[in-house]
Amino acid sequence: MKNLLNITLSTIVALFFMTSCEKNDGAEIVPEKEVEISNKEMANDKNPYDKTGAIHNEYLDFFIKNVNTSEEINLDRVLLITEKFYAENELDYGGDEKERYVALFNTYAEAQEIGGPVIDYICRQYPWICDIITPSPFNPLPDFNFLSSSNGGTSTDRTLEFIEKVKSAEVKLINDERLEGKELETVLNYFAVARYSAGYWHNVAYVQKGRSPWHGPFTEAEAAEACHVCDVVGADAAGAVVGGIAGPGGAGVGAGVASAGAVLEKLWRWW
Repeated sequence: MKNLLNITLSTIVALFFMTSCEKNDGAEIVPEKEVEISNKEMANDKNPYDKTGAIHNEYLDFFIKNVNTSEEINLDRVLLITEKFYAENELDYGGDEKERYVALFNTYAEAQEIGGPVIDYICRQYPWICDIITPSPFNPLPDFNFLSSSNGGTSTDRTLEFIEKVKSAEVKLINDERLEGKELETVLNYFAVARYSAGYWHNVAYVQKGRSPWHGPFTEAEAAEACHVCDVVGADAAGAVVGGIAGPGGAGVGAGVASAGAVLEKLWRWW
């Protein structure tokens, strides 16, 4: 199926350039313009946990306004920002929530210290999570590598198609009814963050650029990665799964922290 999709995309791209050449008679071809992806396009009202993705994006906006990207970021700073975010959004944040976040962020810290993919470490700490998010015929998880520029086309087209693929998978999952309760909630949070994260980082990297305080750190890290946006969106989605441990709102915030940590990795000092 993936090979067929790649062949189809290649054919479309080839036809586009053939047509362009005929119309322009050798004139320089101007690349298609990147377009901002709206929250409406990221949203899926069929997912009852769609708000988790929106919280992720809101937390990232809030987070970057409350840090200095020339200074180190430690656990106390992240907890303070998280508490302020909960207060401004009138979400419950008491001793239990703080305790859960400390445990969650310590898990991130340990994963960073050990090195390697964060999700691998998280799976060792919380095996039930990876049992849930392991791809299967009834649980087709997003292929984050679809967002890579190596697949051709514009980032706008790739991201919108990725979002639609996720929405389609969500509907199939809900209708299948083989997952229910906490397991279903966990996977739907994962899907919601995948959609919103893909749109968010596309907008930062290709549309907002210097207007976003995230742009500098993101592009700096992108230069060192084969597909930085693939890694960040994947980290966000995994963060949603683990963040759910922190209670209501935790999936979106946990995903936001994972995202910020992936982009601002050089500044992050958990201990």
